[in-house]
Amino acid sequence: MSIKIALRDHYPVCIRRKINQKDVPSLQHKQIRYRFFKNFNENEFLEDLNKTNFAQIKQISDIQSATDMWYKLFLSVINRHAPVKVKRIKHIRQPDWLTDEIKDAQKKRSYYQSKRDWGKFRYWRNKCTKLIEKSKQSFFKQAIENNKKPKEIWALLKDLKPKTQNEIPSTMNFDNKEYDNVQDIVNHFNTHFTTIGDKYVTNSTQYQTNKLNDYVQDKIPAGDRFTIPFIKLDETKKLLSKLETSKATGLDEVGPFLIKLSLKALAPSITYLINLSILEGVFPENLKLAKVTPIFKNGHKHMPENYRPIYINTSYIIKNI
Repeated sequence: MSIKIALRDHYPVCIRRKINQKDVPSLQHKQIRYRFFKNFNENEFLEDLNKTNFAQIKQISDIQSATDMWYKLFLSVINRHAPVKVKRIKHIRQPDWLTDEIKDAQKKRSYYQSKRDWGKFRYWRNKCTKLIEKSKQSFFKQAIENNKKPKEIWALLKDLKPKTQNEIPSTMNFDNKEYDNVQDIVNHFNTHFTTIGDKYVTNSTQYQTNKLNDYVQDKIPAGDRFTIPFIKLDETKKLLSKLETSKATGLDEVGPFLIKLSLKALAPSITYLINLSILEGVFPENLKLAKVTPIFKNGHKHMPENYRPIYINTSYIIKNI
């Protein structure tokens, strides 16, 4: 819209746009926790691990206490060789095509922009654009030609699509009430995900279980009882050797990579813990914990029902048994 005033020949153009600040993505840096592997020496790590007395957990008959002791011993070794660090970043994951040459050009572009040297700024801005285009083209062409796994090819193609924001809004509505405190939002998301099933199942629902009971009884010989057999050491080693090291790390900050690397040293103690859990009929409490991330599906971003949970647990070893 334009406003007629007599101060100049051309009418000034004015516009007013209403923006909900809640929907504006945050430009703040994020903090991540990660294990620092720069100085990691595999041989020294395994040597240190072999000196650790994991056999002492066999003196503990309580599964929870034994699991706590196992983690204490294992983490003490890991933290010496690959300590946990905290870092401020702009992006959680840097693209694979981002080279040191591009990073250097980006730094120079930003430097000359801050100095208001527009000639050199435009040069390095255009240089960045060309380097990124060239690097992307080379990376994706080579990756797709050399990769024969459909899953990994689709992951590469997905990176070509524009990224969508998956950040949780600063306010969320739970049970018709608005919350803007981060801890409140986290707690209500947890309650929402753990009770969502109850909303679809009522106490008045009647189930016909007679046919199922008859079928089960017909298949189980008289006198037989359901039991979970103890696992053998060789079975544990086989399971550990099949762990996918690309899987994400859970709340224990250990991860499948270090477990698989430590296979020979850890297999006896892990076998004992699994069999102790079977013997007691108790699942360790710390292995029940999971890192849950709400993933937006579609619809209104402030409504919890429009999110689905993705969780990373720490029980991947026992779960595979």
